[in-house]
Amino acid sequence: MEDGILLEAADVSFEYRGERVLSNVNLDLRGGEVIGVVGPNGVGKTTLLSLLVGDLTPLSGDITVDGTSVQRIRNRSEIFGVSLPSYGFSPTTSVHSALSSVRSVFNARKDYLNQLKQRFGVDSFENRKVGKLSTGMRKKFELVIAAMKEPPIMILDEPTNGLDVDAVTLLREFIDERKRQGTLVLVSSHSMAELDTVADRLIGVHDGAAAVLSTFRPGTPGSAEESYRSMLGSESEKEGDNVGK
Repeated sequence: MEDGILLEAADVSFEYRGERVLSNVNLDLRGGEVIGVVGPNGVGKTTLLSLLVGDLTPLSGDITVDGTSVQRIRNRSEIFGVSLPSYGFSPTTSVHSALSSVRSVFNARKDYLNQLKQRFGVDSFENRKVGKLSTGMRKKFELVIAAMKEPPIMILDEPTNGLDVDAVTLLREFIDERKRQGTLVLVSSHSMAELDTVADRLIGVHDGAAAVLSTFRPGTPGSAEESYRSMLGSESEKEGDNVGK
């Protein structure tokens, strides 16, 4: 997809309280791809995604979108759609009020927001309070927020958590639709089987490194987990993070 938006990380390193979290990360990601992000808990996946969207500043190196440093992009909501847990809303705020507030801030299209709410069934619980949402409802709510601006880059964190089979199918169809429209979609997930289905490439995050896993074969059952285990250095190494569940 030579005409797709280009997100690049060049020699990016990051420290937290004097401890190196990521070192010399180099990535080249283009629109029209679905990129899975995998790694054990606590190794820097969230840090990497926060760097990519400009919420964190690298210790060294730079992250650019079509050649412009992400730190210099004034309105990043025009570029990135991010599924963040509840966006800091009060638990007593209704889903309808929360989505209306975000739409106003993002200056998003009301008709498209309504389409998304209907498509993912959010309209059926939009009078419910944010604090009373089930895990599946919360994921749908977060997805609608991430998608409502129709951004060229979407970042989804564990998007299938709590979703039933029908909702997962809807999500897969939506991700494929966005991909065909040239969107770059990054999916952070512990569900290796899901990544086998939706991802074109995998980024593995482990031991201070983040790189594309060249052994991953998209669409091949078991390939994501094999690549993950290979990254860790042992096919038999077990993690406490429910890999493949």
